[in-house]
Amino acid sequence: GGSVRIPAAFNGLVGLKTSEGRIDKTAVYPLSQTLDSVGPLARTVEDCILLDAALRGAVATDIRRAGLAGLRLVVPENVVFDQAEDGVVANFERALSVLAAAGAKVERRRLPVIDEMFATGAAHGSLTAAEAYAFHRELMEGPDAARVDPRITSRITAGKRMTALSLLAIQDMRRRLTVALAAELDGALLAFPTVAHAAPEIAPLEADVDLYHQVNLRTLRNTMIGNILTLCGLALPTGLDGRGLPTSLLLSAPAGDDARLLAIGLAAEAAGIDQRG
Repeated sequence: GGSVRIPAAFNGLVGLKTSEGRIDKTAVYPLSQTLDSVGPLARTVEDCILLDAALRGAVATDIRRAGLAGLRLVVPENVVFDQAEDGVVANFERALSVLAAAGAKVERRRLPVIDEMFATGAAHGSLTAAEAYAFHRELMEGPDAARVDPRITSRITAGKRMTALSLLAIQDMRRRLTVALAAELDGALLAFPTVAHAAPEIAPLEADVDLYHQVNLRTLRNTMIGNILTLCGLALPTGLDGRGLPTSLLLSAPAGDDARLLAIGLAAEAAGIDQRG
């Protein structure tokens, strides 16, 4: 739901979530065989481009910096800013202003597909849980289950309770809304904070299981949109909050648009959206 992009956001790095099928997953230990994807974490967009090429077995890349003039960025007005920290929002807005000054056009509107996606998940459960339980069932039901962090066990075993109806409803939603979002964007990129908060303190989460689950869901919320709606995504650092912790901007594009996304990422980085000095 957020691997690569969330670690990038919490550590001031660049993270690329590739489109499904861009990088071979053979021998990758699965959580969700549908949603799992392989992608690089690096200090710069250029490094992510080179690592992406290496992971695909390419000897070179033709990705070059794109121009920002005329680029359309759609910023959703629903869900992604709920409970967002002031420092995250301030750095996001400043980064947007940098991109706008370079010629990008920022559009802000509600995206109903996001509401429907989360409503379907609330009603039917998680595709990740269903697939994780199917693959890891022997571990979850066997004597070694006690060795697994119970916070992880509870999330995986939720898949055991899902019905075939729920699984089919989730799969249908994913197909329909992927098409609907691509039509809604019409060539634009999605732009919103990678995570609504900076890296949380670990000790309170270890001490309080309920707090852990609340924070975990909020941490995964924004990036989950890309996994379920088959987007590729690029997490870009935007600076530090008032506590000196990194914040991040997520640019996302429809599946298969990885090269364009990375080319725009090069331009955004060069424009100076990361102001850590």
